[in-house]
Amino acid sequence: MKNASCLSRTLLGILCFLFLSSPGFAQSTPGPQINGLFFYKPDCPKCEKLRRDVLPEIKQQFEDQITILSLNTADKKGGELYLNALVDLGIPFSQPLPLVIIGAQQWHDPVQIKRQLPDILKTGLAESGLAWPAISGLKDFLKSMQHLPKSEKTQWFISARPDTLGFIFSDMKAKYNHDPIGNRYAVVVLIGMLIVGGYSLFLFFRSHSSEIDFFSQWLILIHFIIGIAVTWQLAEIDHMLHGQKPFWDSFESQLAFLVLAGMIAGFLFSLWALLGSTSQKVVIWQRWSIPLLLAIGLIAASYLTYIEAAHVEAVCGAVGDCNSVQQSEYASLFGVISVGLLGILGHILILCSWIMGQFGPLQWRGKFRILLWCVLLVSVGYFIFLTFLEPFVIGSTCFWCLATAIAMTLQLFISVRPAIQAINS
Repeated sequence: MKNASCLSRTLLGILCFLFLSSPGFAQSTPGPQINGLFFYKPDCPKCEKLRRDVLPEIKQQFEDQITILSLNTADKKGGELYLNALVDLGIPFSQPLPLVIIGAQQWHDPVQIKRQLPDILKTGLAESGLAWPAISGLKDFLKSMQHLPKSEKTQWFISARPDTLGFIFSDMKAKYNHDPIGNRYAVVVLIGMLIVGGYSLFLFFRSHSSEIDFFSQWLILIHFIIGIAVTWQLAEIDHMLHGQKPFWDSFESQLAFLVLAGMIAGFLFSLWALLGSTSQKVVIWQRWSIPLLLAIGLIAASYLTYIEAAHVEAVCGAVGDCNSVQQSEYASLFGVISVGLLGILGHILILCSWIMGQFGPLQWRGKFRILLWCVLLVSVGYFIFLTFLEPFVIGSTCFWCLATAIAMTLQLFISVRPAIQAINS
């Protein structure tokens, strides 16, 4: 009996030891940790690249072993800690954002961070980790965050990138909410461009009717109305009517008035030609609408090129933010040629194709009308891409760009039937 009791105690002791030492019950010893700071501002393209792409990828690679506190310098507390970091660590005040501080090292360039930081983190974790940078007020700030709810606390830290689709949609929503009024215009224009572009392709490849149908008439007129709404905001007419801004107070206002007048003239010209139309009216409209719309797009593209060349702030109208768009990484093609200059070159090519299609040698006119439609199709495709980027990737909308996009889309739709006629003749 005594032996059985001893045996049972021994077995109970072994079971308790195995249970208590199991991974689910044993108290885990935290491994080495690395803590760092990321200072940014909302209108900084490099900051957004770090916040959206580079740092979440690095966080995903090292999971819970790395903690990066994300501080917006436009906020009161983030600005205070940023100034303390510059003073305490001897960083020049002229140094631009973004700023990532881990250990005794600082980075500003996303490319260098992506290339160098993983190796530095591996080295730090192989040793004893890296504590928070010695910055005045940081310990008190971190202590105050302990009382925050988990959902609110996590907003202050860089998170590992979630599933790709969820990340994309949540980021697009956040970008859109930066300027919901201006971005709403961009979405309306984007939908209109997709409808007009798709219907133009349908008409071109069906290629047996060059007559303007009822649906096309209203599609053109509605697109002109959208163009008037966009250029109305660009010219800040509401502010002028309420006495908040004088008429013709600047060169930019004169340009915006000119673009608005062009849209209104185009609408009235189309109304005259398409409703109760005769074939003679339509021919006149098809011939002269394109140079009118070309002038609108060329004014906008020239102004944006001037802004970039002169390094001055754009005057963008009542809503939207042209400067954020112009300062983004998407303001140039392959980082070489600005979108404004590309627009000027595209408009020159369109103008040359239109002149040859109308007044060139008879045997070449049809070919140039087809070329005109093809050039406009490529241009509209590129503008669809740019117009999508503004509300959902950049988070700001340029109304000069929208005016150009609308003018280009209308040219595409107007030129499709002469191109079809040239194919069938």
